[in-house]
Amino acid sequence: MQTTMFTKRLFLAGACAVLLAATLITGCHKQEGPMQAQMDATATDDVVASIAGAVGDGSGGGSNSIGDIITLAGPDGIAGLASGMSKEYGTMSTGLVDSTYDPATGWWTMTVTHQLNTPSDQYYARMSRTYRIQYLKNNVPQRYWRVQNGSSVDTATVIKKILVSGTGEYKTPRVHHLLKSLSASFIATNANTNLVTVNSDVPYIQSGLDTITTANAVRTLDHTVTMTFTDVTGPRFRANSTIFTRRNLSNQTTGTISGTYKATVTVQRGTAYNEKTIDRTFTITLGGGVGMIGITGDGRGFRVNLMTGDQMF
Repeated sequence: MQTTMFTKRLFLAGACAVLLAATLITGCHKQEGPMQAQMDATATDDVVASIAGAVGDGSGGGSNSIGDIITLAGPDGIAGLASGMSKEYGTMSTGLVDSTYDPATGWWTMTVTHQLNTPSDQYYARMSRTYRIQYLKNNVPQRYWRVQNGSSVDTATVIKKILVSGTGEYKTPRVHHLLKSLSASFIATNANTNLVTVNSDVPYIQSGLDTITTANAVRTLDHTVTMTFTDVTGPRFRANSTIFTRRNLSNQTTGTISGTYKATVTVQRGTAYNEKTIDRTFTITLGGGVGMIGITGDGRGFRVNLMTGDQMF
């Protein structure tokens, strides 16, 4: 009888211990849930700051490439691209550095460099881009946007642009970016009209180091962002216009971007979020000089200033 009572008490004690442990574990999980969500949100905030620069014009992002190809659609063409850079991006290091044409293939090869502001400014960028450009009408290459063909004039309807490589650095109040590699390919259609449409032929792929500074932390994201541009439209550039200047082309564009963002994270100061590697998918809707960023799985909306490449709050 005593043995039976002892066994029952031992069983009850064990059951209580198991119940207590389960309660503690459940309580810990309840505590971890909100904290985990907050840290995931912090990681996404860093991603958005990095994406903002990757899409901005002044920061040398995707809008910069879109603006350049639209600039090529016009009577000034390649010369307009160089003069637009010189007038709109400062004078420290600007203009068309190299330009050669291959009549056998109908491709231009060019390198454009420019610098915006000085390194001590809040907003600063220096960059070079090597492009291959081809003008076409009825799928036939021609040297310029508009050429004389006997008694008639042929205006290109399509412009192909391959972004071969790029170098550069930019700085906004929150992000310091160092470019590692860059590639893309675009096709502009309706190049003979006042409204040019640009689509990705090959996705825009940018790799770099983004050091993001907030009040509580400094983190570096070694990242690769991949973007596909769909039906991005903008007004055909006119070099002498006071309305449609190269600098404000990003304020005139509409369209959508879809993409992925992958990064590994290093913390210089502050606490780390749980994700050592980051993987996000996103969409961006362009209009009125703003890019509306949506991150898959995150219910919040974010905005980027397309001209500066800075996140808007």
